[in-house]
Amino acid sequence: ASYEKVRPAKEMRDVYHKSVGNNCQLLLNFAPDSRGEIHSSRQEAYEELGRFISTCYPRNDSEYPHALTGLRKGRRFHLDFGEPTVFDRIILREAQEFGECISKYTITIYGRERVLASGTWVGHKRIHVLDTSLTAVSLDLFVSETVTESCTPAINFLAVQHCEV
Repeated sequence: ASYEKVRPAKEMRDVYHKSVGNNCQLLLNFAPDSRGEIHSSRQEAYEELGRFISTCYPRNDSEYPHALTGLRKGRRFHLDFGEPTVFDRIILREAQEFGECISKYTITIYGRERVLASGTWVGHKRIHVLDTSLTAVSLDLFVSETVTESCTPAINFLAVQHCEV
């Protein structure tokens, strides 16, 4: 039966990051069986994914301990944690009320040239999962290119998070 082929938890997390973490939606693409029920193996897998998402990515911005929130405009954004902080992912959101303006960016540890993450397009949400946990006191986000010269980059969220996986 098709119910035997349930993706493992790590693969489901990877799919989440490759979709939602790249400004897309996640389509779980499952259907009830002929009795209208969800097979228990699928239900367990999706519940586990839901627990991971709610544990790792709080619903409210205020629940992130180290975040830059509120509308910010410019090409350089600085996030100061106030103390050495361990993190393994960086989350950012472009202010959608101004459209998608950012077309190239880099994120570095403040005062260092080492690029932690870079990309093109941010959109509603961009999640960078790092290869390893890092410790830093602050980060810089630098927007090097925009869609047009007249476009002013605007973000409304930049945060780090450490997820126990």
